[in-house]
Amino acid sequence: MRVPTIYLRTGHTYRARVRHRDSLGRWSHWSAPVQFVSGSPDVSFYQQNLVVSELMYKPNGGSDYEFIELRNLSTTNTLDLTPITISGGVDYAFPSMSLAAGTRVIVPKNLAVFQSRYGTALPVAGSYKGNLGNGGETVRLYFPNDTLLRTLTYTDLAPWPATADGTGRSLVLKQIGRA
Repeated sequence: MRVPTIYLRTGHTYRARVRHRDSLGRWSHWSAPVQFVSGSPDVSFYQQNLVVSELMYKPNGGSDYEFIELRNLSTTNTLDLTPITISGGVDYAFPSMSLAAGTRVIVPKNLAVFQSRYGTALPVAGSYKGNLGNGGETVRLYFPNDTLLRTLTYTDLAPWPATADGTGRSLVLKQIGRA
């Protein structure tokens, strides 16, 4: 049996007992307790396959048009985004949702404003709180218990493209591939 890592804190001690019900509705006796210390979750699959693929940090029209796009690089596996959070100048916790292999999802600052500009056909998770820094920032993706998955630091200085600094263009991951 596996306990979902979102319910455990790394380094904490837990004690578990179980019982089951058979097909006739009868309950078993409780098992003997099992004690364990929770280790760090294996997040290598997320680190290999979840990337920030696009970032609109200084859009024309103001900060309401900001967005962050994430992409699942896996060609075969779905990623559960439910335990993932985004932090930095923005704060966002994903709702119960998955990201299919090879697909993307957008997290805008303001959903209504985003859809007024880009339409309603794009895959959107929900709106974040806060603002992306116009002069630069570090955006972080976390798994529960403050397990860092990915860090993206950008600025509006060289070698970052000047075209993303208020001209209506976004920062786009130049080469999508394994990190």
